[in-house]
Amino acid sequence: MEKMYRVLNTAASEIRLLRLLPGTSQDSIAADIITTSLNQVEPFEALSYVCGNPADTIPITLAGMSKSITTNLHEALQKLRLASKPRTLWVDALCIDQGNIDERNQQVRIMHEIYAKADRVLVCLGTYLGSEDIASAIELLAHDLDVHWTDPRLSMDSIFHIFVVLNHEWWRRIWTVQEAAVARSLMFVYDGRDISDTTLMGLSNSYAKHRDRRCCNIQHRWSIANTMDLNNELVVRFAALQHLLAFRTANISPAPRNLDLSTVASMFRFRKATDQRDKVYALIGLSSSMQTDWVDYGLSVEETYETAARASILASRRLDVLSHATPFTTYTDESFSLKGYEKSKRLALPSWVPDWSLEFDLKDRVALVANYQLRFLDTCRACGQYDAQIDTKDPPGSLGVSGIPFDVVESIASPRLSITSGDLDTFHEWRSVSGVDKNPMAVYVGGTTRLDAFWRTLCLGSEPWDLINRNPVAKADDNTRAGHDEWWFRQLLKKYQIEVRSQVASIFDLHVDRCSMGRAFFVSKKGYFGLAPSTARAGDLICVLAGGRPSFVLRYLHETPLPGYSSVPGFTLVGDCYVHGIMDGEAMLDVANDKVQLERWALL
Repeated sequence: MEKMYRVLNTAASEIRLLRLLPGTSQDSIAADIITTSLNQVEPFEALSYVCGNPADTIPITLAGMSKSITTNLHEALQKLRLASKPRTLWVDALCIDQGNIDERNQQVRIMHEIYAKADRVLVCLGTYLGSEDIASAIELLAHDLDVHWTDPRLSMDSIFHIFVVLNHEWWRRIWTVQEAAVARSLMFVYDGRDISDTTLMGLSNSYAKHRDRRCCNIQHRWSIANTMDLNNELVVRFAALQHLLAFRTANISPAPRNLDLSTVASMFRFRKATDQRDKVYALIGLSSSMQTDWVDYGLSVEETYETAARASILASRRLDVLSHATPFTTYTDESFSLKGYEKSKRLALPSWVPDWSLEFDLKDRVALVANYQLRFLDTCRACGQYDAQIDTKDPPGSLGVSGIPFDVVESIASPRLSITSGDLDTFHEWRSVSGVDKNPMAVYVGGTTRLDAFWRTLCLGSEPWDLINRNPVAKADDNTRAGHDEWWFRQLLKKYQIEVRSQVASIFDLHVDRCSMGRAFFVSKKGYFGLAPSTARAGDLICVLAGGRPSFVLRYLHETPLPGYSSVPGFTLVGDCYVHGIMDGEAMLDVANDKVQLERWALL
C-alpha cells in the first residue's frame, strides 16, 4: 500500500504543502500533498486554527487516500476552499507526519520560519449560524470611531457575536501566538469573511473610546436580566487582542526586542496547550538567539521545562528564568484562585525551573501581579558586568551558578498575601520593622535616607508602568516620591473613615499594590531594606549571581557535586528580591576590583 507521507529531506529544509482542490459546500474535501523546500518555496498561505476534539473527526481524501481530520479543521477547510481553483496551504495536522516523532521534532524547530515565509497567515475563528452580517458590523465600528455601540444599525446579536469572535478558543491557545506574531500578513476569517488585523485593532480602539466616554450602555441593551457582564467581558477580550497585536507589531519591527524564552512564555502563560511541552516549544521561534536542536517530544514535561530553562540561560547569558520560577509558589491556596495551583498538581521540578503547566486566565490577579513585578528586571542589573556562567554538563536537576554571598535576612515582616483586608496593618508593620517612622532622615546604609530607601523599596525602585503596551520601565524619581507621600497620607486617613480623592495617590496605590503583593519587607543583617518572596525567612542568604539582574534569596540544603568540583554548596531558590542600594551592581564592585572571588554553587 502506498504511503501517504514520504520522508522529508531535512538538509534541504523540505516541508509539505496542502493543495486544497476546488469544490462547493456540498462537495467532500479533497486535497493533494506537494513537497517543496523552504529555500525556494512557492507562494502559500499558512493556517492558524484550533484543532478541537481529536475524537470528533470527519474523513477527507488526501493524496488519494482517506484521512480523518477534526471537525474544526474540516470546517475551516470548507470555508477556505475556492470554487474554481486550488488553494495552496500549510496545515500542521496534514503537512506533518504526526506519527513520526523525529519529523515532528524537526518541523517544530522550523515552525517559526514556515509561518514567517507564508504570504498570509489565515486565522480561523469559526462559523456563525445566524442571519446577521457580523463582519459588516465589525467594519462599521472599526472604521468610524464616531459610530456608537448602541447605534440602531447594530443589532444586539451583532454586538454579542463580536464578543463570540474575541472569545474564540484561538485566543487562548499557545501555538497561535507564534503563528500570528511572525506573519507578514495576518488575516482573521470568521464565517468565511476576511477581517484584517488592522480592522480588529480599530474595533478595539472604538470600544475603548466609547467605554471611556461612558456613552454606550450595551449591558442594558444586552439584557438587564442577563448575569454575564458583557462590558467587562469585552474589556478582558480586547486586552488579549491588544496584547497579541502589540507583541506582533514589536516582533516584526526592524528592531525587534531582545526577549528570552522565559519572558515570552511568561507573557503568554494564560494560553493553553493540549501537550504541556508545547508551552515552551510553541514559543522558541519568538525568543532571541534561541537554538532549537533541543526540541524533543521524547522528553517528559519535566525534562522539557528543565532543558528549556538551561537553553534560555545559554541563549541570553542571563538568569532571568529564575525570576519566572517562583511567583506562583509564594501564595497560599486561599489567597488567589489559580487553576492547577494545588500542591498535589504541581510538577516535580527543581526550584530554579518554572512550571509552565500552571493554568489561569487573563482575569486571574496572581498572573497580573507576577507579570507586573517581572518588569522591574528592566530597571536593575545587580550582577553588574558579569554574565551567567553555567556548564552544559551539569547533572539533571542541578544548575551551577557563580555568585557572592552579600548578606543575610535578619528581620522579616508579615507578607502581603490578601487584597481583601489588613493592608494598612501590614504596611504599618513594615514601617515599624524599617524604623522609618522613628527616624526617617537617618542615614541609610546604602546611601540617602531611611525614608528614601523605604518608599523606593515598596515600589521595587521603579515608576508605574503599562503592562498592555509594554512601555519602557523607568526608575523611581521625585514624581514617584510625591505619589508615595500622597498615598500614605490617604492610607492614614482611611483609618478615620476619611476618603480623599487623588489621581496621583491612586496611581501609586495600584503600583505599590502590585509590586509588593506576594512579598515581605525585610531588613538585612547589614541594615539593607528589601522585598523578598513571602516564603523567605530570617537566616536566608541574600546573594548576587553572575547574570542575575535582581538579587536572590537562597536557602542552604546540602553539599553536592558539579563538573570540575568534588563538592559545592547546594541551595534551593526561594526567589528573586529587591535590595535597595545594590540593584545597579554595587555589590559586585569588589569582584571587579579583585577583592573577592565569585563562588561556585548549585541551585537544586
